[in-house]
Amino acid sequence: MSLPGTGIISKSGTAAAPITFRSAGPTRSQLAGIFLVSGSNVVITDLDFVGVRTHADVNGIANYKNGMLTVNGSNVNISNNTISSPYGICIIVGNEANPVSGFRLEGNRIRGCGLLNTLAQQDSGSHGVYVSYATEAVITQNHI
Repeated sequence: MSLPGTGIISKSGTAAAPITFRSAGPTRSQLAGIFLVSGSNVVITDLDFVGVRTHADVNGIANYKNGMLTVNGSNVNISNNTISSPYGICIIVGNEANPVSGFRLEGNRIRGCGLLNTLAQQDSGSHGVYVSYATEAVITQNHI
């Protein structure tokens, strides 16, 4: 199954009962677009994310400078996914207006980030993972 578009996860779970997004059924779902996680206590697992070239970004700036998967909520766990965004940064965690804590990135395959940008090399947006304004973050066992 492939689901294109923009997704915003704004609801929060609890530490004991996080909101969980995963593939339904025996095959992995592919999500194509731009995704913002602003809710806390969220688990995203066993999905395939593919960024698309677009200028209609949730922050009003073209996708190549923003993340395909942007995390602004605390206690978000992203695990066992395949994540690619040929036109921009694959994952952005936190920003000055939305500092996060307790972010976990575990066992993902992150590839092809920003490879098709047409910007100058020094401003390419070719980050696999860009973490800023985050505390207690754990990034482990990923293939980037």
